[in-house]
Amino acid sequence: MAEHRVYQACTVREGFNVLPGLFLMLTCFGCVGTHDEIRNDSRNIKNNKTSFIYNAIPDSVQAYISPEYSTAINTFAVNLTRSVYFENVNKNLVISPFSVSRNLSAITAGTSGTAKQELLQALGGQAAIDQAANALKDLLNGDNSIILQCADALWIDSMRYMLNPIYKTEINKKFGVEIAGLDLQNKIASSTVINGWIERNTNHYIKSIFKPSMINQYSAIVLVNAIYFEADWKSPFDIQKTKREPFNSPDGTVLVDMMESDYIFSTYKNSAYHNAKVYYGTSGNDYFYLDIYMPVKGSIETFLDSLCQTVIATKNENLNGALRMPKFFFESDLDLVPSLKKLGIHEAFNPVTSDIPGIATYKDESVTPLYIQSVNHYAKIKADEEGTKAVAVTNTMVGCGSDGGGISPDIVLDKPFVYFIRAGQNGLVLFSGVVNKP
Repeated sequence: MAEHRVYQACTVREGFNVLPGLFLMLTCFGCVGTHDEIRNDSRNIKNNKTSFIYNAIPDSVQAYISPEYSTAINTFAVNLTRSVYFENVNKNLVISPFSVSRNLSAITAGTSGTAKQELLQALGGQAAIDQAANALKDLLNGDNSIILQCADALWIDSMRYMLNPIYKTEINKKFGVEIAGLDLQNKIASSTVINGWIERNTNHYIKSIFKPSMINQYSAIVLVNAIYFEADWKSPFDIQKTKREPFNSPDGTVLVDMMESDYIFSTYKNSAYHNAKVYYGTSGNDYFYLDIYMPVKGSIETFLDSLCQTVIATKNENLNGALRMPKFFFESDLDLVPSLKKLGIHEAFNPVTSDIPGIATYKDESVTPLYIQSVNHYAKIKADEEGTKAVAVTNTMVGCGSDGGGISPDIVLDKPFVYFIRAGQNGLVLFSGVVNKP
């Protein structure tokens, strides 16, 4: 079960702090060194052959990712990826929509009125909340040859606020949230505690990501989700075949490390896009996979805006083809508020009219209603000959195709492409992004 610890806290002004975690791997990387250091500093966790489960999920919960849950998460994933990318056109991008969804879903459980309606509309409906535990249990047991960690924590200023018992029960039951108290007025000490939790729950790859400056006099609660993913390819690329080849980036042609394998991949091509599915794990379950889409004509923006939502929900009759793809390694550090507002979430960010009454009870009745102050997301991803490592952290602050027949199935990813790390029969999206310049 999740460990519950309570610390004494001093007075904090109106406000509510939330920090969703990464998990891109989850969605957060901390202070890491070179590419080789990331690969070599795995602390032998791959040898454990087990998924890590930090959330307290009741034994009675059935491990099941329903079509409704997948549809909700995947719709949100494409919408969020599009919205964020339009704020960062021609840049590399990595995010964990799954992390952001869990974080916002936990907040939604304590909202009402217009704020709740907007959040549910953006998140894809009530299934994002009600079926979160079932989906997570399925994910954590999907393939024991890969590493997946997902954890949630909430810190509250217990001197000024009391967590609503009904809300506490709901987020513990549906999200397995670890709950504790902190003196948020002591910014340095609070940041140390939060960063320690994040580091432990991201296999020490994300360090010191939560800054004391993220806390202000109006902060009352910090909500964190962390997700970490590490997996070898089902059939690794041959490092001896990796060579420098041209890649057509938005800034012009660049030389990249292009990987190649004798393994036959699941590929699909039509006049609009090329698709490849690259599976992870040595168990043979084919549960986790990297789903790649390279537009043939038009821009990444056009693909995300007009095709992406449809193609990730379509099960193509993929063929067996060769694949050449570039190694890539990059990070994203994002303020998600503008992107979330474009998805229709407005009321929860309004300090005057926000309706988030169900999370905490005020000891001082003069305190104004809670609202979301900020949502920050930090993520890193690395894909090489061996496999993929991704990590992400989401930080939310709350205050008072059909024409593919006859085309060769071989694919070369030599221009910008969209990718998703997916899981299960319904292809639940955990991570997403764009590679513009490997």
